[in-house]
Amino acid sequence: MARTVVIRCDGGATLGAGHVARCLPVADALARRGVDVRFAGTYEGLAAELVRDHTVVPPAGSPSGVPPDADAVIVDSYAVGPDELARADAERPVLAVIDDGSRPPVTLVLAYQLDAEPGPNVLAGPDYAPVQPRVVAARRARRDSGRGLVVLGGGTTGADLMPRAVEAVLAETDLAVEVAGAITPPDRRRVTALGPVRDLGARFGDYELAVTGAGFTKYEAACAGLPAVFVVVADNQAPGAAAFAERRLAEVVDARAGATLGEFRRAVAAARDGRMAVEGPRLVDGAGAMRVADALLARLEGTPPPPVLRFRPAARDDAARLLAWRNDPEVRAVSGTTHEVKPDEHAAWLERVLVDEDRELLIVERGGEPVATVRFDRVGPEAEISISIAAAHRGGGLASHILRQATELQLASRPALARVVAKISVANERSRRAFERAGYVLFAEQDGWLTMHAHR
Repeated sequence: MARTVVIRCDGGATLGAGHVARCLPVADALARRGVDVRFAGTYEGLAAELVRDHTVVPPAGSPSGVPPDADAVIVDSYAVGPDELARADAERPVLAVIDDGSRPPVTLVLAYQLDAEPGPNVLAGPDYAPVQPRVVAARRARRDSGRGLVVLGGGTTGADLMPRAVEAVLAETDLAVEVAGAITPPDRRRVTALGPVRDLGARFGDYELAVTGAGFTKYEAACAGLPAVFVVVADNQAPGAAAFAERRLAEVVDARAGATLGEFRRAVAAARDGRMAVEGPRLVDGAGAMRVADALLARLEGTPPPPVLRFRPAARDDAARLLAWRNDPEVRAVSGTTHEVKPDEHAAWLERVLVDEDRELLIVERGGEPVATVRFDRVGPEAEISISIAAAHRGGGLASHILRQATELQLASRPALARVVAKISVANERSRRAFERAGYVLFAEQDGWLTMHAHR
């Protein structure tokens, strides 16, 4: 029988859509695992648009407004205090989404912030940032688009700051400015109002720079590698924004007591010199919602969650490592080309892959240590997957975990893909078993090679 998970959150003109936006990817990840997901709350405007494809129920009575038939509940609401969370957790496991540093007495706490402190029941840090996986596909698209984005949230908070934010981008850059959200921008040349936009993060590849509210959008911008200015309008946003600034990932304008045009202009001028484009995708890989879903279901089943594997984009400084993995004799023996690759040949190949929009080369890390590489080559509705595990990390089921998670991330981030295809040597029985454990099924066998598919 399918599990039922209820997500308790709200969204509207004043509250904005941030609570819904960060719960939605977790809901989608749970649904992919066969869970019956329901949203319990009140939703207006963009928040209502975001949950339109999900079952929505009105909040029930206490504790926490959750219907009694839920197997577990995710609570992302300032209106539900720690005492009520504890009462709800006594009836069923509760995962509380927290952004103020508190640690309520519940089964799991999701604290995805950059500066979050770990704990025994805490899913801490950006590995768990539940960004929409489609943001991953936005990383490679941005190439001197000539466009900038201003969005100060899904509600009307920050309306008085909008003219200064827009003016700063116009004054410090030659970009055309697009303004998303419920706030009407000033009527200026080079300024276009988009209104509320669903899946805005999936469009981050269209922009060279963003000025955004300092809420959850920070993590979407990091995942996309989008240079940004974060505008703080609430106390709970300040610590997380400061953590980004300390790492030189983004510029910050603290507007809690107002902010001048000069402050906005200085931040915009400095933003494109930050480290977001390179370091952001290494920090937030887009798989956080999947990890949250796996951790919650593992608690329900009484089993350990899968290992945390981070999927970061490969870079030129990975060349030596990738070449060593490629030239491993065991790898060459089961590859389509078995010769030993020379450094110059490998460097030219890597350069082609890194700039090809239809190829995605990832380094897989566990505990901060590179352990494998995965590549996707996309043609039409298919992506062909290739994998290589470092010799010291083979065995123990790591390959199947990597394959399952990387495949899910690829399909979730690119809705146009129908399937992922693997080509495996008939002689490579270990690889075949790993793909089978990851959910791939045999499609064809020809000339000593197996074709296996994983479908959406």
